[in-house]
Amino acid sequence: MAEAYSKDLRRRVVAFVERGNSRQAAARQFGVSPSFAVKLLKLWQETGSVTPRPVGGRRHAKLAPYLDFLIGEVEAQPDGRCRNWRAGWRRSTG
Repeated sequence: MAEAYSKDLRRRVVAFVERGNSRQAAARQFGVSPSFAVKLLKLWQETGSVTPRPVGGRRHAKLAPYLDFLIGEVEAQPDGRCRNWRAGWRRSTG
């Protein structure tokens, strides 16, 4: 995944636009995409900051609803193997 542009570059793009230049001209001047310049200025207007927004969404464990069942199956087997786990999983999920 690409890293966010530096705060220094972000500040220079904002300052360039605030001096009366267009977002398109800022993109050409600093070698960034026009959409970056547009989104950056929108962020600046909304928050007053050039700090990038967090990347990615909320992550959750897909097996969380089955955690108790899975731990029980592992603990029930002294050799560490879960026998017939599919049948038990189907019963536990309804």
